[in-house]
Amino acid sequence: VAINLTGYSATCIVKFGYAEPTAAISISSSGAAPSTIVITPLTGKIAVHIDHTNTATLTAPRAYVYDLTITNGTVTQRKLFGNLNVRPQAS
Repeated sequence: VAINLTGYSATCIVKFGYAEPTAAISISSSGAAPSTIVITPLTGKIAVHIDHTNTATLTAPRAYVYDLTITNGTVTQRKLFGNLNVRPQAS
């Protein structure tokens, strides 16, 4: 069952560690393309787009952590979180 995300905004943060004060990448649904988050409210879908300019700032090989939060008014919910492994490009 899809969740109606009308009125929601979203933010995705990538850091070296959860306690790290500075984000390596920070994007939001209010940001401009090509790095942005697109919310399709009625289907409940959230698409995170991170372009090569942002990913080029990440050091490889290295493990980062990320989380994706959604906000509706004053309520913020963490919906996704995990590890992001960056490896050097082979070609």
